[in-house]
Amino acid sequence: MLIVHGMLFLTSTPMRLAGMGYAFKLYEPTAADTSEAMLVPTRAANLAVRWTAKLNFRNIQRLANRVFGRDDGPGP
Repeated sequence: MLIVHGMLFLTSTPMRLAGMGYAFKLYEPTAADTSEAMLVPTRAANLAVRWTAKLNFRNIQRLANRVFGRDDGPGP
């Protein structure tokens, strides 16, 4: 059993080193800056705040009441 593990180790080590050498040669022209990638969630949250600020929630509630058959009384 030990021989099998040793053979696997001896064959996988050169393959990993070759793969690492290939990975260092790769060039990604569209790679984003790390600081820019970290700001993506804050930009998404900012867009969500802007979109919800434009919504008229009273009209959405009236539409939901109409769909579910509830009477919301006289409107303002």
